[in-house]
Amino acid sequence: MARAKPIIEFCSLKGIIIQAYGTLAPLIHYAGGPVDPVVQKVARELGATESQVLLKWAHQVTNGGPVVTTSSKEERLMEHIQVFTEIKDLSDVQMNAIAEAGKQSPQPFRVSRDSRLVASLAWPL
Repeated sequence: MARAKPIIEFCSLKGIIIQAYGTLAPLIHYAGGPVDPVVQKVARELGATESQVLLKWAHQVTNGGPVVTTSSKEERLMEHIQVFTEIKDLSDVQMNAIAEAGKQSPQPFRVSRDSRLVASLAWPL
């Protein structure tokens, strides 16, 4: 998160909405990676699923920006909705632990430059 903090702050000051995508990549594409144990611990602490933890993390990192994810399964869609209706915010300690683990992830940080002034942040931040 440290690498992206200046960008997030700049975007916030300029009214640029940050969109999170690829939020579940650590679970789907990089299973067994450095983020897993941290997310599992936070999930236990919150009584949430690992997916919910990462979606909540992305929502908080983007200061409430849109978090893009998909599923064709109704139960998974309902699980995703709960992130915004029932799951409490992650603590600063939990947020930082996930971000630190994310620094070890092989997926790069990206910022897109499109005409709609939406910065897209991918894992890790």
